[in-house]
Amino acid sequence: MLRGLAMACVILAHPIGVPSDVETLIYSFHMPLFFMISGATFRYEKYATFGACLKDQAIKLLVPYVTLYLVCVPAWYLNHRVLGSSTTPLDEFVPGFFAANQDVAAMPNGALWFLPALFLATVVYWGLCRLDRTGRVSLAGSLGTCFALGVALCTFTDTPLAWHVDCIPMIVFFYALGQQLFSLYRKKRDVLDSASPNVLVPAIAVLLSLGVWASTANGKISVHGNDYHIVFLALVSSICISVALALILMRLPRIWVLSYAGRASLAFFGLHVPVMRFFENLPATEGLFSAHPLWVAVVTFVVLIPLTYLVERFLPFVIGRPFGSFVRAPRS
Repeated sequence: MLRGLAMACVILAHPIGVPSDVETLIYSFHMPLFFMISGATFRYEKYATFGACLKDQAIKLLVPYVTLYLVCVPAWYLNHRVLGSSTTPLDEFVPGFFAANQDVAAMPNGALWFLPALFLATVVYWGLCRLDRTGRVSLAGSLGTCFALGVALCTFTDTPLAWHVDCIPMIVFFYALGQQLFSLYRKKRDVLDSASPNVLVPAIAVLLSLGVWASTANGKISVHGNDYHIVFLALVSSICISVALALILMRLPRIWVLSYAGRASLAFFGLHVPVMRFFENLPATEGLFSAHPLWVAVVTFVVLIPLTYLVERFLPFVIGRPFGSFVRAPRS
């Protein structure tokens, strides 16, 4: 459900004309939260060798990147050439395919940057864990170095690189932070589960207040742009809001729509921009959605539920899965 909520926030932040204060708040935590969730679900023991990790993550993340990129090209043509007025030639998307960074070269769907970046972060983090397990370098020392390098890169450089290589050190830090927070939760689960609402509600309120304050004070950050402004405030906003949302969802019954979006987040990530731009450029809905960006986010999220079901059921290769791999959505 937490991943599904993060996905809903991604969709809410992407319509054209979304209010700047809403955009600033969402950007302050939504991508750090995604990487923290990925870190929380990572298991070093799953892979015996670096090559095994590399192969598995390539299948899970790079294959979907390739297929979704190819699907998004004709979707872009429909949305921006047929329904819109863009004159960008399709061959300009070829360099973007290899760069995986729309700040380096044009892409039909800039949101796809997340997949290669997550691939790099995962294999780097596995390598750091291996160094720690073999006694060569402590994981704490490696992560401290990653954080220092990340701060240096986001502070002193502003040249975008292919595959967001300049962003990876800070992303790895968020990835590791997610695993550490989840490990802490597992150790203190009984305490959290038995916590009184009189304690939990004020704690959540304080975390949200700190997170919103830090977000407002810091301004809009960009993980894919490696732009955090004041890094301390970026950490406060991303961590406080993410932890508060996790604590809230822990106490709620299963919300089917969030569970489904979380399980199918890869398809949601890859398809939400083409769907959103279709409604924004469709003559019948263009005026309504340009004036009310919240509605395009809501309609996009709703449309993605049956669309994702159909893709997973009948066209699983679009998200890099073999036929027969369909998994039914969790029941409410």
